[in-house]
Amino acid sequence: MNTIKNLTLRVISVVLIAALGIVLFLAVGDREGTASTDLTGMNVTAVSSVSGRTLYAQVDDEGASGVYRSTDGGRNWQLASQRLGRNVNVLAASVADPRVVYAGTSADAVSAHGNNLYISTDGGRNWENTPLALPMSTDARIPAVLSLAVDGSGAVYAGTDGQGVYKLTDRGTTMMALGEALYGARVDQILIGPRNTQQLYAVTSKGLFASADAGENWLRITTLPEHAVSLAVAPSDAQVMYVGTASMGAYRSTDGGSTWQSIGAGLGLLPGVPLTVRGLEVDENDPSLVYAAPSYLLGTSEVHEAPLGVFVSNDGGDTWRKLDDAGTVARVNALLADPNQQGDVLLGTARGIFSAGQEKVSPASDYSASTGQAEERAASTSWDKVLIILLTIAAVAVVVVTHNPARLWRKSG
Repeated sequence: MNTIKNLTLRVISVVLIAALGIVLFLAVGDREGTASTDLTGMNVTAVSSVSGRTLYAQVDDEGASGVYRSTDGGRNWQLASQRLGRNVNVLAASVADPRVVYAGTSADAVSAHGNNLYISTDGGRNWENTPLALPMSTDARIPAVLSLAVDGSGAVYAGTDGQGVYKLTDRGTTMMALGEALYGARVDQILIGPRNTQQLYAVTSKGLFASADAGENWLRITTLPEHAVSLAVAPSDAQVMYVGTASMGAYRSTDGGSTWQSIGAGLGLLPGVPLTVRGLEVDENDPSLVYAAPSYLLGTSEVHEAPLGVFVSNDGGDTWRKLDDAGTVARVNALLADPNQQGDVLLGTARGIFSAGQEKVSPASDYSASTGQAEERAASTSWDKVLIILLTIAAVAVVVVTHNPARLWRKSG
């Protein structure tokens, strides 16, 4: 009888030890989301960075669409969630908490209680609606959220398609509409002043606006010669501003928008051909170091953009150097400062994530430092798994050769 009991305990012990070993083996090296990728060849439509090396990206590729997260400055990415699908227009992460990220989505025919602003508090894995209750449009759709900005306190500014700007606080639980001047406007971009969170800028269908009181009142900048489609304010000097326009390239102001100088000549400006610049980024410390992604607008009845590539200027746009044509990066959908290399920018493009320096454009995954880190992590994970296998085998062997397994259970208990 004792022999049968001991044999039963021995079998149960072996099974439990083996099961525990399998669980630990699978858990080692596991990260949130799926396997690591560098987003090569994927259509990256939105990118957002926060303090440190955490970034978020929206990918709009059939079968791979979703929000991705990187914790090494954009070199490697993991799929965080596919819940929001392919209709994410903009992402904005919180500076105070890198696991808090907001997503503005396209108009949807849902109900009067729905909205197009979502929040995730776990790094993009799970999403919830915020109480951004926007009025329905005449076609029974809730207006899209096209632009987002988050300040240091966690307040979120949301620019909508036809309903102006809204401010949300307390992680999106409290909402208020901002500024009568923007009612009815499509807000394509919102910027927070680099050294003054009360200073806001908005690129809208009604023009370029600025606010000195956190959006309660807005003043249209009437000195700009043409309609703005993008804006960049120098982080080190808020008086230096760059604007991309609908057909004449770009302009620069060194006095906070009072006067403007054309800087489109070196970006490919040609007589009779509309040149638009929807992507601009200024270096954190040098207000004269600026990147641009221009495109020609071609066609009459149906206009489409022909990307020209990536350009850089070290003198505030007076002269430009072409870093890469569109043959490599295709359309540039988003630019932001590279958290790994000062003076560089990360590009979210139709062919993945690229890094642009003052000399060239390269895939973000090409950096040797990231490769070394990845190899180090892989080696560490491999050794951990080998150790788990050896320990599991050793534990099973102890149980098998032990004459009385019941004593082991009593001692461990």
